[in-house]
Amino acid sequence: MHPNDYLLRERLDKDGFAFAPAGLSRDEKTREIKSEAVSHSGLGHIHEFAGFVLGEIEKKAAKSHPAQTTLIVQCTLYVFDPAEWNTLVAIVQRRLPPEHRQRFREIFVCEHTLFWSDTL
Repeated sequence: MHPNDYLLRERLDKDGFAFAPAGLSRDEKTREIKSEAVSHSGLGHIHEFAGFVLGEIEKKAAKSHPAQTTLIVQCTLYVFDPAEWNTLVAIVQRRLPPEHRQRFREIFVCEHTLFWSDTL
């Protein structure tokens, strides 16, 4: 999930609309959530999100887990076609350290809106 997803949920609950999480911030003085449109060029947003996925895997790999644990990583990514999903999976697979992969029986990534999934 994007680190600003909590702001997205709060903004939607309070105001009924918001742009994507990358454009959200909280005003330090008023505590209001600002929502600004953000544009991406090429696959920049996919590369950024791959960093979030890898960070979550790293956090989970640092903890002890029972043998044969499957790690499930839920991705709420605003992808629009299968090529973007495949790019995300390829980036994460390529950058995933072997020691993190070895901590789990498998690492399952899924996107629940469009029902995409893969095992790393």
